[in-house]
Amino acid sequence: MTRATSLILCLLAAVMAAAATPAVADDSGVAEREGWRGSLTLGVGARPDYEGSDAYEAVPVPMARLEWRGFGFYAQGTRALFDVTPQRQLLAGPLLNYRFARDDVSDPRVDALPEVDGALEAGVFLGARLPTGDDPRQLLIPMVTFQHDVSGAHDGWLATARVSNTFVLLRPLALELAGSLSYASEDYQQSYFGIGPAGAAASGLAPYSPGAGFKDVSLQATLDLYVSETWSFGPTVIYSRLLGDAADSPLVEEAGSANQFTGFLSATWRF
Repeated sequence: MTRATSLILCLLAAVMAAAATPAVADDSGVAEREGWRGSLTLGVGARPDYEGSDAYEAVPVPMARLEWRGFGFYAQGTRALFDVTPQRQLLAGPLLNYRFARDDVSDPRVDALPEVDGALEAGVFLGARLPTGDDPRQLLIPMVTFQHDVSGAHDGWLATARVSNTFVLLRPLALELAGSLSYASEDYQQSYFGIGPAGAAASGLAPYSPGAGFKDVSLQATLDLYVSETWSFGPTVIYSRLLGDAADSPLVEEAGSANQFTGFLSATWRF
């Protein structure tokens, strides 16, 4: 059993144990109620134009949450999670993610490499909602996800462990802090960080063949200012550090950066 597999199994066990705690209220700041509830968010921001790039592009950031009696649908950007458990404190179910193609990037050396097609990834997630205070927004949420390419674009998989905690600084102001760690298969690493002989000749970058391993660690901070019971807005900043073979790739060391930043400003309507 590999270190990554052992870590994932331990995290799964911890989340399952944590999910046995009593149910909690809604994290939106709106009192829990029967029937449908949710939120819609629209943001705009910037992200690296490929994984490992030091150039950035503007992107829209749509998000949605819809819940009914414990079941839920959660979407951010091109990722969607379907919570199929009726227990309010438990989060578990399938997920889908679309990973954009790597093409038409700003660095001419990376742009000369063979394109990586857009990938459709399917997988599962498991998490828990744990109250940390009297305010329903105060939640500790550990979660693990696994997703595998089902479209044949990179044929690899990713496993991610994430934990977030929300602090209420003032009644209208909440701060969410989160951290995550991702492990990638060899196929994934080869597709996004590897350079074959033909790509090396076309780009001038050295050939490179990465293996499976921990891909990145990330930290996220989101500040949410409530202007009413149903409306809030604020910034999100995400810092990711590529690790191991991913960070050592010439796409990163020579043409990009192991330090990755994403930021956006968004407004949220809750119902």
